[in-house]
Amino acid sequence: MNQIPEATPIFGQAGWNFSHQWSPQALSLWAKSGDEEANLSLPQHLLDAAGVADQLWVTWIPPKVRQLLAQEIGLSEDDCHRLVVWLAATHDIGKASMPFAGMLDDSPRYRYLGDAIRDSGLHLPGRVLPVDYYHHTVAGQVILARWLCNRYGCRIRPADSLAAIAGTHHGLPSFREQVIHAAQHLDKHAPMWHEVHQEIADVMTRFTGADEVLSRLLKSGQRLTDPVQLLLTAIVIVADWIASNTEAFPLGPGARYDQERVEAGMAMINLPPLWNPDDSGLPAKEEYQRSFGWSDDRSPFPVQEAAVEVARKCEKASIMCIEASMGNGKTEASLVAAGIFAARLNCSGVMFAAPTMTTSDSLFARVSHWAKLVVNEAVVSMYLGHSKNTLNRDFAKMSRMPSIELSDESSEPGDDSQKRALTVAHEWLWGRKKGILSSMVVGTVDQLLFMALQSKHLMLRHLGLAGKVVVIDEVHAYDAYMSSYLEAALEWLGYYEVPVIMLSATLPHSVKAKLIAAYQAGASGRYRRDFIDEVPASGGTYPVITVADADKATLYPVNGATKDLAVTVAPIDDSEEDLRQVLAPIVEEGGCALVLCNTVARAQQTYHEVSQLVGDDACLLHARFTACERVEKERQLLEELGPPKDGQPSPRPKRRIVVATQVVEQSLDLDFDLIVTDIAPIDLLLQRMGRLHRHVRAAGARPAAVSVPHAFVRGVADFGDDTRAPVFADALEDIYPRALLLSTFVALGLEGSGTVVDLPAQIPLLVQDVYSDKVDIPTGWAEDFDEARDALENARIESEKKALTFQLPPPCEAQTFADLWKEQRADVADNASAEQRGFAQVRDTEPTLEVVLCQEVPGGYRPLPWLGSGYHDTVVAKDQPPEPSIAWQLATSTVRLPYRFSKPAVFDRALDQLEHETDAGWQESTLLRGQLQLCLDESFEATLANYRLRYDRNLGLIDIEVEAMKGNK
Repeated sequence: MNQIPEATPIFGQAGWNFSHQWSPQALSLWAKSGDEEANLSLPQHLLDAAGVADQLWVTWIPPKVRQLLAQEIGLSEDDCHRLVVWLAATHDIGKASMPFAGMLDDSPRYRYLGDAIRDSGLHLPGRVLPVDYYHHTVAGQVILARWLCNRYGCRIRPADSLAAIAGTHHGLPSFREQVIHAAQHLDKHAPMWHEVHQEIADVMTRFTGADEVLSRLLKSGQRLTDPVQLLLTAIVIVADWIASNTEAFPLGPGARYDQERVEAGMAMINLPPLWNPDDSGLPAKEEYQRSFGWSDDRSPFPVQEAAVEVARKCEKASIMCIEASMGNGKTEASLVAAGIFAARLNCSGVMFAAPTMTTSDSLFARVSHWAKLVVNEAVVSMYLGHSKNTLNRDFAKMSRMPSIELSDESSEPGDDSQKRALTVAHEWLWGRKKGILSSMVVGTVDQLLFMALQSKHLMLRHLGLAGKVVVIDEVHAYDAYMSSYLEAALEWLGYYEVPVIMLSATLPHSVKAKLIAAYQAGASGRYRRDFIDEVPASGGTYPVITVADADKATLYPVNGATKDLAVTVAPIDDSEEDLRQVLAPIVEEGGCALVLCNTVARAQQTYHEVSQLVGDDACLLHARFTACERVEKERQLLEELGPPKDGQPSPRPKRRIVVATQVVEQSLDLDFDLIVTDIAPIDLLLQRMGRLHRHVRAAGARPAAVSVPHAFVRGVADFGDDTRAPVFADALEDIYPRALLLSTFVALGLEGSGTVVDLPAQIPLLVQDVYSDKVDIPTGWAEDFDEARDALENARIESEKKALTFQLPPPCEAQTFADLWKEQRADVADNASAEQRGFAQVRDTEPTLEVVLCQEVPGGYRPLPWLGSGYHDTVVAKDQPPEPSIAWQLATSTVRLPYRFSKPAVFDRALDQLEHETDAGWQESTLLRGQLQLCLDESFEATLANYRLRYDRNLGLIDIEVEAMKGNK
């Protein structure tokens, strides 16, 4: 274990002393406008920010990040500490410029700020014309670059690489044309302005003791690399945001450094301490019992034991890929391995990335339970990273106020609760941009992919991830477009020496090799192509763990008994009659079945058919229910069909048929006796089969007719013959590539009577066969299959090319810091609507529209009347902000519109209508601001962009035109 020495504060230690009599001109400059009673001077804000940065470095910046920065810059950690504090102490020097100083001159309330500057003798003609305006961050970069060159006699490139941090501390860089424009106008400032610039820079350099550090750094002639600039900028941003909190750092006159002021401000923010992990060194069984509270008679699966052994063999940052069948405890294995990696490599947190919101929700409780048992601090901050996190019960009820207590007073001596930490959702570490800075983060994979997207404040994601272990679940689930972003993110994680753990049951070797090679390229500074052919293929070895560092990749077969399952797979016609026949045992004898459909429309139609068979024993789940109703449906299903609790299986209903879309494919740990599924690529079908007989149950617990696992595959309109390839049902080829459907069709013998799939033994073989085109396609299908395969390959190439548009370049390849944002110079996630556009950039999808459903009533509108305690008599007046409880219910009533509304022309028409019709009062509501409102009539219908929609409590949101088309067939 390579423990890093604790950092020592710069300010307040023995021998430290500083005082400066600021000039009247410097004191006249303002940083925070405040009001007529008080404002904050620029020198005071810079002193506050320096003090905050000092405290952050000592108490909050992960040791791994401190070590990495010192190593990359070529300084000792103490010198790097001084550099960070100096950067914070000068970050807002650009506010000492006429555009900023006079920006409020047109306001009678704030004109006094400019008058004070003029009274000090500084020339300030008033608010500058728009054509002459430049942001204070750009001014700061120009001022600091010039001062550094003059002070240390260095070239502009190394000086500018430091000054660019001030130029980027609002989340986006100062681009070349902006810098040139600002420089030209700063040249026209009166000499006294330049004297103030000199004073601030000189004083802050003496104050921080950074003179020698800057001299050595700049005289080396080397510019800071872009990964270093990203991390340093992120630290400065956090310091600036905290120092800008006027409750923690009150407004007031003067400018002097006050250690008590800094400590009081930091105490008010009250950031939780870092997680300081420790590898217990316990045998695998005891480690899992400690980590998850398992009983003494429970033992880990072989892959779980292997994960512990392999993680403890890793001496340096590595990427680990765990391939094991569904239900073998990969999640628990990854968390234990993450804890070992974190302890050995000085990481201070974990990021668990999952494919969907639902997956993230189900994982959050498991990760928080683990965190409470294994952290050895009193408090660890947690965050659920997706836009609907407030709907998650576990997250919503999590304490928002940190506590330093380890246990309740009622704990008995020796009770395990005394050893458990408190996990909190810290108020300051909240939101789209700051949540990633929490110690433990569970979120959608988008939160990780955004690391590789040119976007505002992306450096906060880099800081948030650089000190963590990153776990990526279901890595097979991402298409070529998303995988391109994932590869880019992995290359950056490799550079930062971040341990990564990937999980999958059905991962093609070609995908695994590209992901591992990307990580190795980042870790080594070499090209991905140098590694891709060196990643060993596992062949038929399964389960297996692959580990790679900067030098090599190693395969570790997992020995030991596995949970074997023989699934009989058979095709059925895409008819209501065939569906009735295969469900007959459930209808007559009971049991639990899953009917999985690839589209919402098919699921709604199928539910209608199934409910005629079993009535209320049918359940429908898809993504077009309101968020609150979907969460409740998922909760009920987990209670009925979920994993054992306290060693006891869930109390399954006597009969249940769940009709669902892909939301249950990976996201919910559910156990079924029988599955009917639409055809899909082999890896996804195998995932679906993993829901069959998933949990161990007592003999006789499953009805005799379904005691042997069966999977029936439908979605084929015409099975074809030796001369004709099959024709798949409407829309299915819009969801999945025809080439993969054809090869899967043959691999499972669906052109005949089907086959028996031995899980897990056949998983790697089937996946490799389908994805490597080794399936023996009938000769009569060859032309059709070749065309489909060419289309798939062309689509892959186009997707990867398209993904590069706004993708971050690899580490250290950008010529300047600003080049990281070469193609995208705007914020893609400044509100909920814009966040969806950001998601569309890391997922190869059209932007989707999400609306808040409510019902129009005389005098206003109301939430859907059946929600909450019932809103039948509620009326919310238009143009008035709803009261908080109603606003919350409305905010949880979001739903995604059908796919047709993603088409550009329809999207634009719908968005214009929604923006025009959304109640103006929502802009005054914190919960509803920026949301789009869709009011339904008395029949719960609405017309949007000339299309008719209906919301049904049982079916969800219905596209009436699509429903009518189905009825006419």
